[in-house]
Amino acid sequence: MYGKSVILIVAVIVAILWIPVSYRVEHAGVNRKFQPMLRGKAASVQLGGCEDLDFHAASGVIYGACAHKTFQHRTKWFPPTGKFASEDGAHFKESDGLFIIDPKTDKVTQLTLKDFKSDKNPRGIFKAHGLSTFSRPDEPNTVYIHAVNHYASKEDGFTYHPRIEIFKHQTGDSHVDHIETVEHPLIRTPNDVLALSEKSFYVTNDHKHLGQGFFSHMMRFVEDLSFIGMSDVILREDSGRVRVIVRDLPTPNGICRGPGNVIIINSAVAGIMHVFEQRMDLALSKKAAQQLPSAIDNPSYDNSTNTYYQIGHIDILKFLEAAGNVQKKSPVAVYRVTDNQGESQFFGERFIVKKIYEGEGKLVNAATVAVRVPSLKKLYVSGLYGPTIAVLSE
Repeated sequence: MYGKSVILIVAVIVAILWIPVSYRVEHAGVNRKFQPMLRGKAASVQLGGCEDLDFHAASGVIYGACAHKTFQHRTKWFPPTGKFASEDGAHFKESDGLFIIDPKTDKVTQLTLKDFKSDKNPRGIFKAHGLSTFSRPDEPNTVYIHAVNHYASKEDGFTYHPRIEIFKHQTGDSHVDHIETVEHPLIRTPNDVLALSEKSFYVTNDHKHLGQGFFSHMMRFVEDLSFIGMSDVILREDSGRVRVIVRDLPTPNGICRGPGNVIIINSAVAGIMHVFEQRMDLALSKKAAQQLPSAIDNPSYDNSTNTYYQIGHIDILKFLEAAGNVQKKSPVAVYRVTDNQGESQFFGERFIVKKIYEGEGKLVNAATVAVRVPSLKKLYVSGLYGPTIAVLSE
């Protein structure tokens, strides 16, 4: 049998040769010339560290998983960026939260997490990441919120216990009821979640390898560098059964629903927007893929215009700097992705990708999601390490 060191060397060589180095360097934005772009007006909402936002059309508000006052703790503990430092656990005193933004006034309301403390979480620790909302058509004022929690605690030696939290919210209330905590060995590196019902969801594992320990860290690096499909997407059914629904995707990150039975899953580092068709049994079959100009993050969909919005990490090295020092600026682009109605669609160009914003990180830093409110023609852009949410008006 070959030793781990030999396997590692082979894997690194494969990673280097798989895709031309020049393409990877260009794709990562190394030495890229900054090209600022802003159309319309820009304002900001005083709410920070929102890795994900979800517009709930029935109530007309935006739900967010945010850090609010400080996100300094993410430079110490945030597994998706390789931050696992426990030290004395001081950074676990800062817990993230769930928030509502009213787009009509941009008023922010923090939702109290009712009944969140339990035997599984005695101190009510919430380390937020992706989130998704679901409402039944006959109960539009009851909102189920599914949210990633990168949980660990001092009591168990800061062992990582990734999980999905399910909350229930009645529109107008200032609190959410905690319904369930979902843990499973298949949910190992959760990034984003898409709620399908009160209890069922898809969740993306952004890497096969967690990144703790030398070998795992190096293999995670290979995943990022090679664009080779190693990770997966998980389905949790209403019955509680958990299974792999999509295999062999490179760095699956954000996920959202498109028109009808279309599901979009982003390969973050590779910058690929995968188009899947959801079947009656909730299985997903791949139908198309769109290459974007840079690494990407969370997608969103505006059904009023049949348009997707994608975040572009146009300088990966600066994003990684921001992950270790929130004072650093990470530039970002926003892409509008629409169906191709031109003749080129017959030559495999299914989508038209157009950049509509580029900023150096001052208006919104290290952005991870852009969500449009159709009735107000406002685009909300937030980020993992940004102190505010940018509001771009047409």
